[in-house]
Amino acid sequence: MDISVKEISRKGTTRPMNRTILRKTVLRNASFALGTVALLLACVCSPLSARDSAAEPRKGGDPVPEILSRIVPPTFPKRATDAAGFAPIFDGETLSGWRAVPRESASDWSVRNGVIVGLGSTNRLSYLVWRDNNLTDFELKLSYRLRADGNSGVEIRSRVDVTGKRPFEGYHADLGHVGIGPQILGAWDFHFAKRKEYPCDRGTRLVIDADGKPHHSRISGALTAADVRKGQWNEIHIIARDRQCQFLINGKIASEFIDNVEEERLKRGAIGLQIHDKGTKVEFKDIRLKRTEEFRLEVEQITHGPRHHFFGYIGQSLTIPWNQSGRYILSLRTDFHDHMPQPHEAADIVLIDTKDKYRVIAIEKTLAWNFQQGTMFYWNPARAESQFFFNDRDPKTQQVFTVLYDIERRRRIREYRFDNVPVANGGVSPTGDFFLAINYGRMARLRPVTGYPGVTDPTAQAAAPKNDGIFRVEVATGQRKLLVSFRQLRDLLRNKHERINEAGFYINHSLCNRSGDLVYFFARARFGGNSMAVNAPCSIRTDGTGLMTHEYIGGHPEWDEGSVVIGAKGQRQVRYDVEKQSIVGQIGTDDDFASPGGDISLSPNAKWFANGFSTNNRKQNEFVLLRRSDGASVRSRAFSRGPYQRGELRIDPAPRWNRRGNAILVPGITADGTRQLHLVRVVEK
Repeated sequence: MDISVKEISRKGTTRPMNRTILRKTVLRNASFALGTVALLLACVCSPLSARDSAAEPRKGGDPVPEILSRIVPPTFPKRATDAAGFAPIFDGETLSGWRAVPRESASDWSVRNGVIVGLGSTNRLSYLVWRDNNLTDFELKLSYRLRADGNSGVEIRSRVDVTGKRPFEGYHADLGHVGIGPQILGAWDFHFAKRKEYPCDRGTRLVIDADGKPHHSRISGALTAADVRKGQWNEIHIIARDRQCQFLINGKIASEFIDNVEEERLKRGAIGLQIHDKGTKVEFKDIRLKRTEEFRLEVEQITHGPRHHFFGYIGQSLTIPWNQSGRYILSLRTDFHDHMPQPHEAADIVLIDTKDKYRVIAIEKTLAWNFQQGTMFYWNPARAESQFFFNDRDPKTQQVFTVLYDIERRRRIREYRFDNVPVANGGVSPTGDFFLAINYGRMARLRPVTGYPGVTDPTAQAAAPKNDGIFRVEVATGQRKLLVSFRQLRDLLRNKHERINEAGFYINHSLCNRSGDLVYFFARARFGGNSMAVNAPCSIRTDGTGLMTHEYIGGHPEWDEGSVVIGAKGQRQVRYDVEKQSIVGQIGTDDDFASPGGDISLSPNAKWFANGFSTNNRKQNEFVLLRRSDGASVRSRAFSRGPYQRGELRIDPAPRWNRRGNAILVPGITADGTRQLHLVRVVEK
């Protein structure tokens, strides 16, 4: 067995920034110029304001960021949330963030002169639906205008009508021309597939008992037809709060209801604008939303330029950037992000001090890193307060290895080196007993985005070597064992490709489950220019037994508890049991996640689930955070990917939970064009 575990006695050194006064002046002037341009670009590229860019450097050290804590509902960056908490969800120029339902009605909707115009082309219900399908409590304000006779409305807490009776079922605030009657203009409709549809005309308060019995009463001083400006703009205000929904026009209550039928009432859903009839022309503008549900998101940028900071997306189980106490966050820091790192280009390993205004402390360097997966950071589960793992390479031999580092002693306390097939950490077991190790030289050839350019690969001549694959390395002793070889995987997957003997095998996403007894991974192989000519999910027990292949579950999987993996199947975020070899459940609904195959992460306590995905033609990343106890979810604002939308330099969503399960760490391009880290906090009432 080729073991070479070195005990390191030398101290780790730090290199403080050595900026001259001239460089500071140039950087500040450049930052000012870039900031001016960025203000023009921010509406398209970045959801951050100009003050989120480079912070003033601390004398002799790293930048001290201004703490920016903003409550940002899912919205567009062009106009800020107002003093009352309302944020625009229509940008005044495009239908970005909205979709037509049914799809063939898309031509019914357009934007003209800052106004959404709906024109009914056929006798069908046509909807324009806002992207957040899981709104619970909220207030919605908008202006509408009907220049002629017509029937329209606003659907709230809506969901797909599975019976096909209508595109949606939900609560419907009715709008129409003056004179259409109190059963429409200013009324609530109950659009349900199977449930009774209760009348709630203009001027009516409806209370539905728990047994479904309705009680109607008149509202004193309610809206009348005379209060609606015919052919002109009228202001709508809808308030949805738990069981009660209120509908106001021009500041006067039109109708309201309280729905006490627990098993039938709608608690969450979508909002949508409606065209009811052919020939109806309705206009909407100034559409603003205030979320008032039981939890919300706060976003805070915690690192700043001119250098770049990132953690990397690893896609493992319980990969947490924070140490045990939560004081320090691990990060890489680089001077560039416009090319893959060459063998001599090191990245700084830094600690971000959450107790000292997010001060950045450089403690080490690494020559084994990339922009997608970083350097495979893991806090040591056995000593998560002070020890962490990262990958490095020998600059003379170009062999990759793993380092165990102690922040209290400020030094490397162990290196895990192997001369015959050098490998490095591909995932630490949550038990802390071992880590999985793979050949990053092979990755650099066959899947460059996750490899380290220039790293030695002694198995390069073999398509499926029998002495390479996934290794298990014991943390305490450094002993390693080959769990599964590429030769075994080729034999297992022989029917996956007609020329499989010529395909070069490699491993992606070696995921050790929370109990440390199962590994889930993708066995992949490159053939010609296709890096995923073979792409098969597999699992094996961590003692090397029980190798099997599985039904394809896409995306970037994450372990749930036990033997269940979370992944994507079509438009579903599914739970797949690797021992039963079957889908055993689903997280959320089909409407909760825009891309179930995106980057996902489960909180350490398994109570919260994060799904990150790209939007706007990959120009931005957004996140949906879902509470598993009740399915309630909220969608974040967008984070710019800048020009790095595809390929080896791309900025994936990469959500990573903290240990308390109330915040995720995410990357994004800021207004000054640098790659920085942000916290997205869940704030529960």
